[in-house]
Amino acid sequence: MASYQDGMQVADHNYPEVYAPGHEPQFVPQHHHQHVTSPIQSFAYAPTESTNKPVMTKRRRLCGASIPIILLSAVIVVLLAAVIALAVETSQQSNRAAQSETKLAALMQNISSMPTPTNPMSTSTSTSTSTPTSTPDAPVIDLGCANDKDGVTGTIYQSQIVQDYEPSYKIHCNKESNSDAFYSIFAAIFEDCIDACTLWSYWTPIAFNMTQNMNTTCAGVSYLPGWNRSVATSSNNNGNCFLKAGPRSAAALVDNDFVDFAILN
Repeated sequence: MASYQDGMQVADHNYPEVYAPGHEPQFVPQHHHQHVTSPIQSFAYAPTESTNKPVMTKRRRLCGASIPIILLSAVIVVLLAAVIALAVETSQQSNRAAQSETKLAALMQNISSMPTPTNPMSTSTSTSTSTPTSTPDAPVIDLGCANDKDGVTGTIYQSQIVQDYEPSYKIHCNKESNSDAFYSIFAAIFEDCIDACTLWSYWTPIAFNMTQNMNTTCAGVSYLPGWNRSVATSSNNNGNCFLKAGPRSAAALVDNDFVDFAILN
């Protein structure tokens, strides 16, 4: 007995297709036309850095060196220049002090080696017995110290060179002060030297407005009556009258046969 399956069945039409010459379909592999995007690649994202990561900054440089190093070098150079300038100034001050001491030593040596000055009043004048004549007194350049030092020492000379300022000075013959003078001039006579001290004390504070400077007041003078210009300049001095600051006292004076001293009273 024939089974159901032996009956009529649908014929299989899966035959090869036939195409006319020149019209065959072109088959292209599928993977050349399709681009499959990965789900992971379909999202655009940018990697982010962790906020805890330190940020590196680039230091500024000048001529290959950092700015702090250059500033430190400049400070060192300035300090070095200041030290050098101080050393030079100290050396110059030492030289000036040495030169002053040398000049003072030369001055004292010249004073000690000078001959005793002669007083014009001590020279005798001859007169004719038949026709007596009189000669005028020669000027006394040292207020009489050379002729009578004991009698003149302690006398007072009042300077009248300034009308409203007439200070007095005590005379000390053959005495000297070892202190330095702040100014020197040439004076023909002892009185001119003392008057120069008065003028200095009167005009200097007015002209230079230096009321607090000790050198504005002349407190005494040393006068060398035997010195002329050539003798003074040979020992690098600019006068025979030396103005000195105060205070002055007679007890501080020293003996010197070639110098007379006047102290402001």
